[in-house]
Amino acid sequence: MMTFEFDAGLLPASNDITRLFESTFAELATPGNRWTGSEKVAIAVATREAMQTRDQPTSGPGETANRVVGRLVNEPASATKEWVEESVRSIGMDGYVELVGWAAMIVAIDTYTKLRGSSPEQLPQPKPGAVSEVGHIKNLRMRGAWVPMVGPHTPRETLSAVPRTQQAMTALLDRLYNRHRIESRRGIAPLTATQVELVATVTSHGNRCFYCTLGHLTMLLKAAEAEHFEIEPMGIVDPEIRTHVPSGETLVALSRKGLSFANGADVIKEVVEQVGAEGAACAVEVTSAFMMVNRLIEMTGQPTRKWEAERIGSIVTELGLSEFPHAGHRERIGLVTRAKRRLHV
Repeated sequence: MMTFEFDAGLLPASNDITRLFESTFAELATPGNRWTGSEKVAIAVATREAMQTRDQPTSGPGETANRVVGRLVNEPASATKEWVEESVRSIGMDGYVELVGWAAMIVAIDTYTKLRGSSPEQLPQPKPGAVSEVGHIKNLRMRGAWVPMVGPHTPRETLSAVPRTQQAMTALLDRLYNRHRIESRRGIAPLTATQVELVATVTSHGNRCFYCTLGHLTMLLKAAEAEHFEIEPMGIVDPEIRTHVPSGETLVALSRKGLSFANGADVIKEVVEQVGAEGAACAVEVTSAFMMVNRLIEMTGQPTRKWEAERIGSIVTELGLSEFPHAGHRERIGLVTRAKRRLHV
């Protein structure tokens, strides 16, 4: 297994993050369900090329793969059902889902690395071997998204069609965001719940991800209410307006830096001064998580629940969410299904 050697700098990487990235790269180098180890590493190379040039790459394993990577990196919200179906006809459903998963994970890992002020790690050497078909997956079916899934529409299930890739993605999501979400609610995280959700919302809005912006804006408003202050939502889109979240302007600046795939050395020092090294690390991790999740959601067409936007009223319009490409992609479910979900049946 390759070893990650992050620059120390102002924001040293924790041992568990280092081990997680090492295991993720080891899986990247291993033959998958549609792509060989060499092809998966080529997908990673293409992803980095697209992040650097902000254009469609030329280094991926084929024209369709290059087209998918280019859109995922630079304009994921522009994906359409028809475009996904065309890509699937070329590389297969498992090929499309596996490719989207790995490209999004590379975006997350490299965003994390750059925001801390370091250079991206060298990619692993691919392992030899043939691809292996997934086989039958119980309860895998089309559920309103553009790819088949197991279970409800959640980020954790977007890659259900390729379980090993989903497992790698879920490990990143749990460490980079879910841990902080849970611990911030318990008051044992380096950032408060409003700070964590502000970072998630700003990143999601910058990526024009309707699903994630809506969900985490709702969580942000609830967290502010629980912390007994009124947030100013327009601070999410206008850097001249204060959100009233403690250190909010600095956290917003960090998330915006991540959106541009830029090195964060010029902002990370100020973040550390305001929220401490652990708080800065948390903000970097949450930004990186949503640079991945937003792309998974948009490239697989996950629908939002029909009634969710009604919960926060006019804010949807004020922040421009109604103009996001997938704002009209809503899930319509029956009363029985809705009741079961509320009861967690």
